[in-house]
Amino acid sequence: MKIEILGCSGSVAKGYPTTSILINKSVLLDAGSAASILDQDRLSKISDILITHAHLDHIKELPFIIDTVSTAGNSLTIWASTETIDILNENIFNGFVWPHFNLLDYGKNNLSFKSVSNGWVEINDLKILALPVDHIMGSVGYVVKEKDKVVMFSGDTSYMEGFFNHAKEYGENLKAVFAEISYPDEMSDLARETCHMTPDEILKALEFLNPLKTKLFVYHLKPYYMDLIISKLPEGVECINSGEVFEF
Repeated sequence: MKIEILGCSGSVAKGYPTTSILINKSVLLDAGSAASILDQDRLSKISDILITHAHLDHIKELPFIIDTVSTAGNSLTIWASTETIDILNENIFNGFVWPHFNLLDYGKNNLSFKSVSNGWVEINDLKILALPVDHIMGSVGYVVKEKDKVVMFSGDTSYMEGFFNHAKEYGENLKAVFAEISYPDEMSDLARETCHMTPDEILKALEFLNPLKTKLFVYHLKPYYMDLIISKLPEGVECINSGEVFEF
């Protein structure tokens, strides 16, 4: 499984593109920055996009990705919770903020929205499971499985014991967990109010993952607080950066 970190920032800042993670060259997790990172050839090879939730930093380049891929005549499927799909159609693809591609002749046969709310789905050579997380309505994290290898992505969420406890189901097949941290411990009140995690809460996640010898990576750091957050990360937790590539 090849994972390319196109963007992983928790806010827009120069040199810090927002979340877009490319899996096996064709499946995109969130659409915060892919259109401005990939050239047209690589962008047009994306066949499926997994959306964790509808916040702007995770969907802001989705219209431009759809524009490139579907107008090139390639099929594209947007996967998200039923609630997130409704939010996108009502607030983004509504003919005012951006056209609804399904209502345009060239988009009718090339673009589809599908719910991840009903268990495992198969996408190319991957199996995908959405797990509800604690953020805005419709937010999910994802389990991505390729043969016997498993990787988990939390999406934006407050600390959820259930999410990390679920990791134990995969044992040593779980190669990595990518979990969000947005604020330093000193801003824990704001983190709780906005349903995000801090370094102290990531420490609790390690209790579930250490017995599995699973790598724990964090992303979605707010650029202004990045140095402070990194200075407080527990041992065994790594912060990822845009441009990194992982193979499991």
